[in-house]
Order: sequence, then structure tokens, then C-alpha cells
Amino acid sequence: SLGVEEGWDENPFIHAVNTSLLAGYIAAGFSPPWPEFVESMTIAGLLHDIGKSFLVPFSRPGKKRPLPSDDRGMRTHPILGEALLRDAGIASPRLLSAVRSHHESWDGSGYPDGLAGEAIPVGGRIIAVANFFENLLSGSAVPGKKRSDQAISSLLASADGRFDKHVIRIFLASLGLFPPGSVVELSDERVGVVLESKERDLLRPKILLLTGNEGLKDEPPAVIDLKSSGVLFVRRVYDDYGKMKITPLDRDERPSVLFRKYRAPRSMEQG
Repeated sequence: SLGVEEGWDENPFIHAVNTSLLAGYIAAGFSPPWPEFVESMTIAGLLHDIGKSFLVPFSRPGKKRPLPSDDRGMRTHPILGEALLRDAGIASPRLLSAVRSHHESWDGSGYPDGLAGEAIPVGGRIIAVANFFENLLSGSAVPGKKRSDQAISSLLASADGRFDKHVIRIFLASLGLFPPGSVVELSDERVGVVLESKERDLLRPKILLLTGNEGLKDEPPAVIDLKSSGVLFVRRVYDDYGKMKITPLDRDERPSVLFRKYRAPRSMEQG
């Protein structure tokens, strides 16, 4: 879902879905597992910006939405969101507090209540990280979209004083420094896509190879685990696979065989 079609990245619905998925993903990393908590954080991520409906009219996909003329109006959207949910009959303190506090900062510089440290509800701390990370990927936080590895670097740079480091630690333990979907170049110049990262070994994920040795072009794609591969390491990150644009093949350029795994039977070759 994070690899969205160009033109949708500013749409509030897509941002809500992405933040929801990330928030639920982070909540699932807490120990011991707590399904009700994961569900609450997923719903809170989906509704965290609902208060903006009072301030910013929703627009069709691909069209920019007008922003309020001053920042004070935007700073009220967590309170408006909480009030709207209460009026709708939602009574869950965990969900309501997450929506209200998702713009609070660990050092007390956030809004709307200026809470600091452990006084910030856990749900608000989780939504804050998910919201920030999604904004970096979509280009809403700063001009230009960031690759997932760049977004992680920005998240780490902003962690001190802004976010709960325990929440960030859980997030990174799941994603790694090279999140799944990152297109990477290895130290032997082969290119692949990150499949998964293992906790406590953030630098050496599993890779699905997209290129190989010249003499092995017909071999099926291979998966290597950098943790057990010896000297191999990630040398460069190119892009996020889900966001790469794939140019359609012209009919005349389409090869007669798109993928060959097995040699044709001898009887077919003779025919």
C-alpha cells in the first residue's frame, strides 16, 4: 500500500490507510502480543486525522487540497478529531487518546496539550511514529518523496526529543535498516529486493536476487541470507520496489518466452 500510484500520495484516505497499517505493525511488535491493542492502534491510525475534515475539504485523487492560512487551525485537528469520535459514540479511551495525542512530542514541545515523556499515551506515541514515517515516504513532510531507507534515517535523526525511542526500537527491529521492498546492490554487484530483516541483525537481511552470473540466466531466482553468506553486504540502495515505474513492453518487443524454468521435452523440440 505504501507503493501508491503517483498522484494519490496527498489524498487523505490513502495517508490514513498507510498510517493505519504502520501503526498496527508497530503495535504488533510489543511484547507480550495483545490483539486488542493492535486492533485499537490500527483503527486509531485510520482515524488519526479525521479532525482535519473540519478544516480541509477532501478533494479528488491527484488534486491538491487547500491548506488553512495559518498553523493554529491545523493544531486544533487532534482535539476536533477526538470530539468528532466521541459524538459518533466511540468511547474507547485507548483510541480517543491516540487520536488526540498523535502530535505530542517526547520533549513536551508538541500539541495540543504539551505532554511530555511517559505522560503521552502509548497510542499517541505509536501513531506519531507511523504518521511521520508515512509522511516522509509520501512526500508530505518535506518536498520530495524519500526511499524507505532514507525515511528511516530521517526518523532516527528526529528521534531524540521527538519520539519514544522504545517505539522506534520496535519499529526498526521489525523493518531493519533496509526495509522489505528495498532494491539494493550487493558488494558483488548483484541486485536484489529485500525480503525480510531479522531482529538484532538490521544490516544483513534476506535478499531475492534479480540479477546473477552471466552463465546462469535461465536459473530460477535465488534467495540469499546475508547473515550466513560470509563477506557479502549491501553496498547501495536504489529504490523501493513497490514504487518503481515499469514501462509496458511494446507488442513487437515482447519475447516469445517470458520465463523458462525447464527445458522443453525432446518430442516438442523435434516437432
